[in-house]
Amino acid sequence: MSERTVRKYERAGKLPSQLKKPRTHRTRENPFSLDWPWVEEQLKRDPALQAKPLFVLLCQAFPGRYQEGQLRTLQGHIQ
Repeated sequence: MSERTVRKYERAGKLPSQLKKPRTHRTRENPFSLDWPWVEEQLKRDPALQAKPLFVLLCQAFPGRYQEGQLRTLQGHIQ
């Protein structure tokens, strides 16, 4: 860390982690926004439905729209 940066934090009297502000904007567009009503309907029909089988159904209903790496994103949205 440079001396200038150290002085900045000493003057503020706070650690760098204490100066961070919560992010209020999205960094990426929600890839499921178009089909979210469909996802909600599936979850209402079967509340015990897990994210992985739901993702498989989603990929079958909308072929070519989603990639395997988006499963974790769907899991986060469902939580």
